[in-house]
Amino acid sequence: MVVAGGPGNAVRRWELTGGGAARFWEAELLGGTVRVRAGRTGADSATGWDVHPFGDPAVASTRLAGMVAEQERKGYRPVGAAPPASAAGPLPDEDTLTLPDRWRILVVPRRGGRAQSPADWPDAAAVAVEDALIAGNRTAIQSVCRSERTDPELEQAARAYLHGVADPLGAACVAAMLPPAHLPHHPAGGDLVDAWTARHGLAFAARAAVESFGIDYGAADPDAHRTGLTRPNRFTRHLGEAQTALLRWTRHLLSIAERPAYEEARAAVAELRTDTDRRALAAYLFPAETGWVAAALDEFPARHGNDTQVRQRQVLSALGTAAQVARLGATPPHGYVWTPAVVATLADGVGTACVPLLAAALRVQVDGEAVRELADYLLEFPADEAFAALLERAEDRHVGPVLRQAADRQPVRATRLLAAAARSGRPMARHLLDRHLRTHADRLPAVLARLDAATAEFVASLDAAGPPAPTAPPEALPAVLAAPPARMPHLPDWADPSGLPPLLLPDGSALPEQAVRRVLAMAALTRPGAPHPGLAQVAAAVRPSTRAAFCWALFQDWRLAGMPAKEGWVLPLLGEWGDDTVARGLAPVLREWPGQGAHRRAVEGLDVLAAIGTDTALRQLHALARRVKFKGLRTRAQEKVTEVAEAMGLTPDQLADRLVPDLDLSPDGTIVFDYGTRTFTVGFDEQLHPYVVDDADGRRRKNLPVPGAQDDPELASAARKRFTALKKDARALATEQLARLEAAMVSQRSWTAREFTDLLLSHPLLGHPARRLVWTADGTAFRITEDRTPIDVHDAPFPLRPGGEIRLAHPALLGVDLSTWTARFIAHGLTQPFPQLSYPVRTLTTDETADPDACAASEPLIEPEESTADRAHAAPPPRGDRRS
Repeated sequence: MVVAGGPGNAVRRWELTGGGAARFWEAELLGGTVRVRAGRTGADSATGWDVHPFGDPAVASTRLAGMVAEQERKGYRPVGAAPPASAAGPLPDEDTLTLPDRWRILVVPRRGGRAQSPADWPDAAAVAVEDALIAGNRTAIQSVCRSERTDPELEQAARAYLHGVADPLGAACVAAMLPPAHLPHHPAGGDLVDAWTARHGLAFAARAAVESFGIDYGAADPDAHRTGLTRPNRFTRHLGEAQTALLRWTRHLLSIAERPAYEEARAAVAELRTDTDRRALAAYLFPAETGWVAAALDEFPARHGNDTQVRQRQVLSALGTAAQVARLGATPPHGYVWTPAVVATLADGVGTACVPLLAAALRVQVDGEAVRELADYLLEFPADEAFAALLERAEDRHVGPVLRQAADRQPVRATRLLAAAARSGRPMARHLLDRHLRTHADRLPAVLARLDAATAEFVASLDAAGPPAPTAPPEALPAVLAAPPARMPHLPDWADPSGLPPLLLPDGSALPEQAVRRVLAMAALTRPGAPHPGLAQVAAAVRPSTRAAFCWALFQDWRLAGMPAKEGWVLPLLGEWGDDTVARGLAPVLREWPGQGAHRRAVEGLDVLAAIGTDTALRQLHALARRVKFKGLRTRAQEKVTEVAEAMGLTPDQLADRLVPDLDLSPDGTIVFDYGTRTFTVGFDEQLHPYVVDDADGRRRKNLPVPGAQDDPELASAARKRFTALKKDARALATEQLARLEAAMVSQRSWTAREFTDLLLSHPLLGHPARRLVWTADGTAFRITEDRTPIDVHDAPFPLRPGGEIRLAHPALLGVDLSTWTARFIAHGLTQPFPQLSYPVRTLTTDETADPDACAASEPLIEPEESTADRAHAAPPPRGDRRS
């Protein structure tokens, strides 16, 4: 087997530049060996070559591709490659698929296809290789053949081949016992196919390659625990993977064979197409036989498993038309089926038509490394669906770095698709679009000229597309930015000031790039709880809104870079410079991080919310403490809430009371929506379900009406959007706050009279359920009327004592008044937010009263039939009149 040189075999160089010393990384592919070295640019500091012998050129190329992808994720850029789209010059071609060099050597060529095989036709040298392998392993071969596990039919075929009989099955059996089948990256795998071809012809080699899949190559390893020549089954480990090297090289030879040899081989394999597996093998070897490919597609396995993975790869490598790809639409292959060789071969056969399959695989893949590999594959395809698939998972730390590369390679496509996603309300897409526009500002006119009118108008209207702010003169800068920090850290390539929002001084001028780099250096020197002192000086000098936007954009870029651990200083900066907008954006990210393998970062994010410290930030922290699907994060959030509360001299419940938002309601708990020609007032019932009252006729509605011809279209549209958001916020608050009130009744927590008045009774939202519950103070039960007057069970006024403690009345403690209270609520038509007065209560027996241990071991005293959270989305109960 001879592999000629190609474009991927020269020494290739990548360089990294940034805030510190520039570095380089070089790699060279020499057949089945990869050599790499690294060092500082411009200095004689390169390390020696690290040599990685893989044996098989295809394997070596695959491993090199992984190394290159890892360096490019770190920010290294290939030397001599096309300049980034932000550089001067014409816009790049975004429509032509060009296979990268690292893929070309992996393509399994097809007869008459674009890719050319590097193979030479086999000669006697290949026969000598096989003879040497057999001679050097005769003892091992005899051991496997004599094993009690060996199939007699396979043993007979192997012995016949060793005695010179031209038996394809025997050749496959002998190959199963030789080192190329068991030693990783052994270089002689293709040489066995060459030997078979030189001895007996290509038809024989093709038959032997197909027959090899009927043998368990893993069990035939002489060093296996239970060795033997056996047939495979669905539980065979690595089923078919060792034989794939034989099959792949057979297809190489078929692509260069003379017509008679090719036709003879095709006829020989046609006789072997007797079952599903063999029909897939035949399609792989002869992809030009469209009938064979169609048959393999008819039997394409929908289930992913050890016994189907190799067959799926074979069928994918046989596809040659978009129509064939489309037939897999209902059963896209699983993510683990895709390898660089499969993708390269499929891309060579069908071009961008394979993108839907890769996009579908990325959409469902959860394993981080597999996600990264699929994203790297999609990066190479100039297609809307490829970019959209990456954008769909932009917030995945394994995809973000790849999406940034895709945007740089395809500036027009990126602008168009990012704009569409941003207009649909996706925050990360808007961030990416703003960053894209800033880094490609010099090409924006050319990009806009290629967009449709509506998209171009939207993009041009964005602040990031506008003219940059004037640069502040040196004398206007804070003194701390006059010189770099004493210890200037290396800044990562992803932290590019050109892509960040400007830091504006009060006069509207922006910090120059060098000053921004110094700000980033200060941030890089920050540690949790120990911010660089210069950051406070910069914060005092720039507009608060711009510093919050700056740190949030930096955080998003860090996420898109894969959240590198050594640049975790981005999180403390959020705590120093973040505001309410940052807090609202961070909380949903923290909810997802544990599921993405970033629990520790999520815990650090809790510290960020506490450091921001505004009511909005603490609300987000408290919400995480109550409702997040990851128990570890929820527990740590609860601990953080307790820490914050103690620092404020409060209990966690007291802090939570102070963090309930008012949803911009008026003091009476309503809000007015204006349609221009008419208005509607929205109020809330005792379960915090909103209702709408038409101010013209007092008619009650469930929702705002559809705007009419006389209504102001802009006002009406804005009102409906705001009402939708209000319902969503109220639903979430109802679930949480009513559950808190129910829990307070069970635990008998107390409020001071002032807390009760200010935080519950006077709260625009909580006042509604508070007026439908029974409370106690100084041993007396009372309720609140619609005009917020406390009255007792006899409807007599009950003034609250300033120093008294107020609790929610538990029915077990109301005694004989329970039935009276129940009758009062029924008489006044008052529906409760949860069944307080009918809450299940069990009376202790005499024995239980005398024996507390027996009582503790028995059923609980209080058994909530259904929590408020469970009822949050249920229809409200019938509502009576609201007379006090």
